[in-house]
Amino acid sequence: MILFHKNKKELHKIRNFVNEYLYKEGLQIKENWTLFKVDSRPIDFMGFRFYRGYTTLRCGIFLRMKRRIKKIYKKGKITKTDAGAVMSYHRLDKKYKFISDT
Repeated sequence: MILFHKNKKELHKIRNFVNEYLYKEGLQIKENWTLFKVDSRPIDFMGFRFYRGYTTLRCGIFLRMKRRIKKIYKKGKITKTDAGAVMSYHRLDKKYKFISDT
């Protein structure tokens, strides 16, 4: 679960409220939760890095995509599976900036 707010005190209040609700449902938040400023570092989540104002792919996913396209190019022919992979990468390209760390 990711929560955003300008004020840390408000985030703690929201977290306590969520904790109480989850306790009533028989659930709980993991003990290793943390609060940090988004301005100082990105949120690394589900293969992406979320910064304030823009999103990038994780470096490893970018490299995997690059290698896959290079492999398809070297084969000289494209299969249905390859076409599906390239189309999914194309959708990512339209939505997110591709910036690698290397």
